[in-house]
Amino acid sequence: MREIDDGFKRQDEFLEFLVKGHKEEEKMEEVVREEEVSSSEAKEQEIREAVVKVEEKFEDKYLQKFKAFKNEYSFTENELKIEQEKYEELKTVFTNNKAKEIEDITWKITKLQRILNCVTFDENGKMIDVSENGTRLLTRYYDIEEEYEDNPDNYMLSDLFGELSEILTETQQKLKEQEDQIVSDSDFKEQAYQYMLKNKLDGYINNYINEMTPLGNVYMRYNNSKKSFEYYSNNTIPYRYLEPVGRKFVLTYFCKPLFIDIEDELKKAQVKKDDKKAEEKDRKENDKNGNDRKDVFAKMKSYNNTTQEMSKMGKQNVLPPQIKANLPNVNTSSGADDMLLKENSNRYTWEGRLANMNLLKKVDRKTVDKTYAMSFAEFKRLRQQQIN
Repeated sequence: MREIDDGFKRQDEFLEFLVKGHKEEEKMEEVVREEEVSSSEAKEQEIREAVVKVEEKFEDKYLQKFKAFKNEYSFTENELKIEQEKYEELKTVFTNNKAKEIEDITWKITKLQRILNCVTFDENGKMIDVSENGTRLLTRYYDIEEEYEDNPDNYMLSDLFGELSEILTETQQKLKEQEDQIVSDSDFKEQAYQYMLKNKLDGYINNYINEMTPLGNVYMRYNNSKKSFEYYSNNTIPYRYLEPVGRKFVLTYFCKPLFIDIEDELKKAQVKKDDKKAEEKDRKENDKNGNDRKDVFAKMKSYNNTTQEMSKMGKQNVLPPQIKANLPNVNTSSGADDMLLKENSNRYTWEGRLANMNLLKKVDRKTVDKTYAMSFAEFKRLRQQQIN
């Protein structure tokens, strides 16, 4: 019996071994199938990406990256330091100028009051009497001392003192305005920011990028004084190929606000067009409600005048048939209402062929060597100081 039990036990172990082997074989087949599926999916994805890459137009190059890029400038620590220094300078200059202006105006008021204190006026503001010192100060103020001594009858002192009184009133008002003059801290910061930004944008004239377009290489920079992207190329590059190069420039140097997005401009134009249509519709409805009773004869008169004017213009502006046949009919309304006009667009300026591009700037001797711009008189004075 023990032998029989051992036989059954070995038989069970063998069957269990076969079952486990079958399960492991099924698992291996499932893993292989999964690997085949993932491999086929990866190949399909690679094919799709390759197709997309092949089908992508050059006009759309860098477009997705441009859309995801932050619409702001990137500044270095040195540029931010320049901005802060300019901010402090603007505040100091404003404070000093204001104090100097108030001081000058106050001195002028004191001078005018000193002259007018020598005059006696009645209740109506008419001059009654003036001291000798007042006359002397008045003629000195107007710089007519010699003329007055020679011909005192030629001058009406009362008129001059009256004019002086008006000047005093105006000067006092000017003093009040100067004392009340305030520039907010945000204004100083904005001026400092614009100063720093201008210096940064001016520096882009020395920054270049290179892009291989379907029509050849293009080297591009930005000229802030012209507000234009300047480029060098051996071939004529159309606008649609220059746009991706411009996008590459602003992405490379972190200056996206320089670039005008055509899609945004078209959206703005569409909004303005819709607003204009709504205003036109409201205007027509208002005109219709306000003009229920129409003057037929007046309308006929206007119609006749318009017809006569159009007939005259037609006779004067008759074009030859061969020219007229090649001109588009701009009077047709088809498609005209759907046209959107962009207010802004990027400017591109061709500066020449690649051989004309000079990446090395000439050194300004006057900034490097201070003695280079020295005059002969300054040289002699410097030599005299060295001798002494």
